[in-house]
Amino acid sequence: MDEDADSRISLQDLLRYGNNALSHRMGKRICADCRFRRGEGWLDYEDFIWFLLSEEDKTSLTAQSYWFRLLDLDGDGEVSAQDMEYFYAEQLDRQLKLSDESISFRDILCQLLDAVKPCSCKSGFTLADLRRSKMCPLVVDTLCNIQKLLAGEMHELRLLRGQPGMEDYTEWDRWAFLEYRRLSLEDGDDEEDEEDISSVLGPRVLGASAARPRESPF
Repeated sequence: MDEDADSRISLQDLLRYGNNALSHRMGKRICADCRFRRGEGWLDYEDFIWFLLSEEDKTSLTAQSYWFRLLDLDGDGEVSAQDMEYFYAEQLDRQLKLSDESISFRDILCQLLDAVKPCSCKSGFTLADLRRSKMCPLVVDTLCNIQKLLAGEMHELRLLRGQPGMEDYTEWDRWAFLEYRRLSLEDGDDEEDEEDISSVLGPRVLGASAARPRESPF
């Protein structure tokens, strides 16, 4: 992604991630919320790793904190309806450009609140609500990721979850496997296509999973 090799991921670099999946508004928030260096407007390597882990496995406590902080625009400890509308406005515009169909914010708000079931907020949710609901992937993808919003959920991941022995693997493990398989096919190496998925995940993906940082308080 760092095409000019300056050891920085700019906003424009970041927006190319996942086939231009991220919204511009969320991309700006990500670039402004960096933990490993001073200044704003770009990511260094460590910042990008935090983004990558949080984007591809939104089930971890660290990822939930990461996305909640970005969605909570005024930092009041609640993602309000106004916060959600700010991000969804761009999603709405992109839906119309890509599919000629769209879902109104009113309907989206009802769906997200029904999914999260907030305890103390009528028109928003807290981090505790988000964690309890286990709906962080749905919330973030709906508000900020046009590719995953239009797909509903990645078909390949659904198939992968249904494979025997996959119950104990994390979203990160599954994503890493799919990326490994994609790169192998690009290199013309399809010898492992018929192998059992868990046997491929074991030696290759579990090493990546073990290298993940421990849960962070931020």
